[in-house]
Amino acid sequence: MVAMCLSFPLFAHVSDATMVEKEKSTQEIQIEEAIMPTTTVRPRMAMPYTRAWIDYDMGYIEVEICRPVGVLTIAVTDMAGYSIYNVTIDSEMTPYVTIPMPDSGVYRLTISGDEYLGEGNFMIG
Repeated sequence: MVAMCLSFPLFAHVSDATMVEKEKSTQEIQIEEAIMPTTTVRPRMAMPYTRAWIDYDMGYIEVEICRPVGVLTIAVTDMAGYSIYNVTIDSEMTPYVTIPMPDSGVYRLTISGDEYLGEGNFMIG
């Protein structure tokens, strides 16, 4: 099998093309993280508290809580401030949330709690 892959390097290119196509089906939402001023400032670690991305194939916005920070409210609002989606979770128990993708437009994702605030704008095209 290894000799076959070496004989036909075209297979590697097909695999690479599939990976690039898969990467295009998701788009990361850049979240600016801020620790609330009432807590002591903690040094930033390499791993963020939260990550979020749009999965165009599945039609969802996916939010991952990488480091639990208590009870969080996850909200999606349009740029006029109207609520599109809102849920409150305990990040110790629910480290992953899927949100139905809204219609085309520009939106803000806000993840907030007593000890954490993260926000990011995104566009669905």
